Amino acid sequence: KSQIEQLEKDLAASVTSRKLFEEETTRARLDMRAQMDKMRSNLHQMLQQGGEEAKVIESQNDMLQRELDSVKDYLEEETKSKDRLEIEMSHLRGNIAMLQDEQR
Repeated sequence: KSQIEQLEKDLAASVTSRKLFEEETTRARLDMRAQMDKMRSNLHQMLQQGGEEAKVIESQNDMLQRELDSVKDYLEEETKSKDRLEIEMSHLRGNIAMLQDEQR
């Protein structure tokens, strides 16, 4: 029975971990979207002013694009991690079901 309880605890921890991952992913997406919107707004405004200011905005755009690429890489890794957790949760559920069947 303690093995089932441990598996249930592991499953609950995996579910919590997944929820935290999903919340972090959502936050990262919203932050990324806000940064891109801000960048577009700034770029448009600065291009209207022209000259050297456009070069500054272009530099900021490049910086934000690098940040965006970094966030995309992070999200890709987190998605892979989530997939691994889902597989692990599936195995844990299977183990719990097998143990429950054995106890019957």
